[in-house]
Amino acid sequence: MLKKKRLALIAIIISSFMVLTACSSIDPSSYVVNQLDALFKAEFEAASEDTGDSVERYQQEREEMLNAFVHEVEREVGLALTDEHRESLMDAFDSLLRQAQYEVVSHERVDDNYEVTLRIRPIMNLLEANENMDEAEMEAAMLAYFLDRGFDLENPDGTEDLEELMALVVDFTIDTMIAVLEDVSHGEEEEITVTVIRDTDERVIYMSEPELERLTLAIMPVQ
Repeated sequence: MLKKKRLALIAIIISSFMVLTACSSIDPSSYVVNQLDALFKAEFEAASEDTGDSVERYQQEREEMLNAFVHEVEREVGLALTDEHRESLMDAFDSLLRQAQYEVVSHERVDDNYEVTLRIRPIMNLLEANENMDEAEMEAAMLAYFLDRGFDLENPDGTEDLEELMALVVDFTIDTMIAVLEDVSHGEEEEITVTVIRDTDERVIYMSEPELERLTLAIMPVQ
């Protein structure tokens, strides 16, 4: 079962998406939205035009992010996942990311930098799973899952039974995680303001890694 620390790591994986600079002539509002579109919605062209980095690089970064998510789930399960499990998890996580809702409200120059305010509706799936995770309920759900699949809990002694049990544990964990990802839930609208740094020497703008992490955790909170 996914523990809270693993759900927190999922957010870190998302926020590790690369931060690239754009020419200082680029509108800061567009810059922020285009970078978010690349991360959440796999729309890379506008972000690539802003930063001058290739669409292929953005694609590779996002694919690595999805693979990192699957790897964290695999570590939590403690057993090797099948290719079918990996593909199903990756597809579910990718679909959830694409449900992100955000739009720019305004931006203003503050000293040498820009403050960009966005209106968002947070994706609540991971936060709600984190808050509602009750060990007793999860154990009961797992036992019911086993019984539904004809596993004899009264006779788990044989090697075949043990192998079947371990396979069912993996199936249950993956099915539970996919259900969490697929049941999309959004919170109430809220606003968040992030700083886009304007480097006058280099003539570029960019978001710092902490700002991107703060923004992505607002869009997809976990705790």
